[in-house]
Amino acid sequence: MIVPGMPENEPERLKSLYDSHLFHTPIEQGFERITRLTKKIFDVPIVAISLIDKDTQWFKSVIGLDANSTPRDISFCGHTILKDDVLVVDDAQLDPRFSDNPLVTESPSIRFYAGCPIHTVNEHRIGALCIIDTRPRQISSHDKIILKDIASLVDTEIRNHQHIHPPEKKLHELNAEKRKELLDPLTRLWNKTGITQVIEYQRKLSKFNKSEFGIIQLSVDSLQAFVTEYGHEAGNDLLKAITQTLINSCGCEDSIGYWGGKEFVIVLPCEEQPDVLAVANRIRKNIASEQHLTRVGRVRTTATIGVVFFNPKIHLNTVNLLTEAAHALQEGKLQGGNKIIIK
Repeated sequence: MIVPGMPENEPERLKSLYDSHLFHTPIEQGFERITRLTKKIFDVPIVAISLIDKDTQWFKSVIGLDANSTPRDISFCGHTILKDDVLVVDDAQLDPRFSDNPLVTESPSIRFYAGCPIHTVNEHRIGALCIIDTRPRQISSHDKIILKDIASLVDTEIRNHQHIHPPEKKLHELNAEKRKELLDPLTRLWNKTGITQVIEYQRKLSKFNKSEFGIIQLSVDSLQAFVTEYGHEAGNDLLKAITQTLINSCGCEDSIGYWGGKEFVIVLPCEEQPDVLAVANRIRKNIASEQHLTRVGRVRTTATIGVVFFNPKIHLNTVNLLTEAAHALQEGKLQGGNKIIIK
């Protein structure tokens, strides 16, 4: 195995990566759309948008892998960022750079790889968009152009990332290690501490602006019974599937957090209550209508939702706000689930 070399501008490249505030941040709708599109176009089992820091390859978005990161020294994308071109490995078992790489000899058993560098606004190569297969294959010159085109969409998302909603921006501007502590490793959303901080920032902002915002607290109705029957790993699959449904149902400015157990919390910086209710209804309908993919097959479930609107005269702190959302959720559960209760 050949360990990836270092770019000549490595100090500047790392600074550009950290200045982008992308490393150790929650999954985002724009990046998820790109990986789904790439998987569909190239018909591969694994697609990733990787970011390469000093020691780690971390996945901003990934399909087909359970891992959130790998060591940089075994990463294929570590080789990709050395040149501003598509790197193609037709069969990793026959390539001396990768033949004894643990990503080849062990899970996920990579055979084919193609990766294209992705860039910050100042054109530093901070990672790659890559497609991976567990069997050897080749791609045409036209396929390489398509992969480059899609990678340019990732570059656009990286530029757009600078314009995230202010409450989340506060967390994104923390250093990467502090952000890592605020992420849930299973769902790749903000964890309970992280989303609580988002709510606190939003509460202060709305109080200052004299504006409203909404909070949704959601519970997956049948998760406990599903885990009892099929086990925790299948339950985790369902939670990850629900996460994707939430991302697809919410707007770019909405913040989603995994509260723990079978619950999620969503912050919606809408100024109109009907807009919040429209999102809540869309979430409930989408969860109920989709067949969520798990290791035991596709399953259906429903969700109960509690909704509360921020009122500066009533909600003097974040605890008041979350307590009221929890009460609304509990009321929905007592009514049999698959309900939206508004406070």
